[in-house]
Amino acid sequence: MDTRSLTSDADTAGEEHGSEEWRKELEIWDAFKEEHHETDAVASSLAKRRHDREIQQAVKIRRREEAEVDLMAHQDMRESFAEPELPPDPGPRSPSPPATYRLSGLPNRRRLPKRFRNDLPPIPVVASLSSTSDDANAEQVEPMDSQPPIPVVITTP
Repeated sequence: MDTRSLTSDADTAGEEHGSEEWRKELEIWDAFKEEHHETDAVASSLAKRRHDREIQQAVKIRRREEAEVDLMAHQDMRESFAEPELPPDPGPRSPSPPATYRLSGLPNRRRLPKRFRNDLPPIPVVASLSSTSDDANAEQVEPMDSQPPIPVVITTP
């Protein structure tokens, strides 16, 4: 209903029926319109704020969901490119002697800790026949250039 038509009808009716009564009613009507207009403005302002708040909440929820989806996609991608997990360590093992050998293939006892020295067999001592003979006999023996000296293996207990 248009308020302009009411005021114009009231103005014409007031002129016809007596101006005092109709003026009071008009003033009351104008006051009511102003009050009603202010309450409409407040209500529309509140409705707009509520609507904006709902939009903000919806955007916030949407962003959280998108962030969760991105995070899950990132984790899935990392898991697909990750190396397979190794089996768990079997636990502590008994110590084994370090593998230290001479160029000849014989173990080097000087570098082994004492606790491992008894685990190895005795070291063979290699000596040639020429080194086992006496110095006096060594002068009389003719060197053989064609044949190398024959090694003799002596083990120590």
